[in-house]
Amino acid sequence: MRVLIAGSITRDTNFFDDDARSAQGGTVLYAARTYRLLGVDCRVATSAAEPIADAFPSDVELHVTPSPVTTTFENYYRTDQSRSQRAPHLAPPLPFAASLLEGVTWVHLGPLHPHDLAPEWYQIAHIPCALDVQGLCRSVDQRRSGAARPS
Repeated sequence: MRVLIAGSITRDTNFFDDDARSAQGGTVLYAARTYRLLGVDCRVATSAAEPIADAFPSDVELHVTPSPVTTTFENYYRTDQSRSQRAPHLAPPLPFAASLLEGVTWVHLGPLHPHDLAPEWYQIAHIPCALDVQGLCRSVDQRRSGAARPS
């Protein structure tokens, strides 16, 4: 059993009052870690501007499309439990490659915003697909310094 997970890895910074914590994130990372704990073989298709292999379990088959930027989110958590979010950097849409589908049992699409994946990813018809809709519900206004409406 093998899953292909497609979407952007992120560089996240979470701000809690005066404390800032940085980490890598994104559906592709969290899903790969979870599937591996469940014994499922993983192939990941993502894009990044810097090396990311160390973030993933060593036995994940990683396909990284070079990007001018890595998708970046800034989350601001306040004492009243509210959160605001910015996405100052968005990687270009992840290009579709049919060769990545060879030998996979199902596909897990994990877009982080509506333009995260090339449209061809949504047209896969011959393999079961799961769609993480969180990113499709998020809006990012690049004209306003990446102001995001969290999903």
